[in-house]
Amino acid sequence: MRITSLERKKVLYTGGNGKLANQLKTIKTSLDISYPSKAECNVLSIDSIQAYTNKNSEFDIVITGANQFPGIIEHFNCESFNLPAKHLVLIEKLKTKPKYFINLTSALHQKYAKKNDEEHYLYRAQKGYAEDLYVRYFRLKHNKETHFINLYPGHIDDEILRNTIAIKFVEMLENIESYKENQYIFEEQSKSMINFRLA
Repeated sequence: MRITSLERKKVLYTGGNGKLANQLKTIKTSLDISYPSKAECNVLSIDSIQAYTNKNSEFDIVITGANQFPGIIEHFNCESFNLPAKHLVLIEKLKTKPKYFINLTSALHQKYAKKNDEEHYLYRAQKGYAEDLYVRYFRLKHNKETHFINLYPGHIDDEILRNTIAIKFVEMLENIESYKENQYIFEEQSKSMINFRLA
């Protein structure tokens, strides 16, 4: 089943109480976006995933909004590395695979990395691991109908910038068929989502 421009796209955004998720909720759109909270769909719990997908079995687009920081090595939170694989469990539990799977990342932005980024090497490692896992998974023959996109949305900690990013992200989702590449980044200068290779 192909998505046409006349259909109302169903979108699942995990981690429905995150900063970007809450900003996206303020944007008017024709999209049917679900933002389950951790209580509704805890991506770290297979039982919770199963219960959620039993009631919500089909989405055109799935977005990895849920995230946990690994912390520092002395207090390492290994659950953060479980999240990417559990997102794959989630889409395996759906009635049909989504047409698009968008991984929100920060590992793409090394071109813009600041000198103190090495302090967060576990976080960068987790994001890099997620990207590699998804690339390998969606290369498998039976997963190729899902178009995988790595997206670095930009610095969402900046409240003003976060609003612009949310608007542009919704525009991207509304016109997702136009995004043929696998890696995109929000470019502050042009205020648009562009192919990472051109950034």
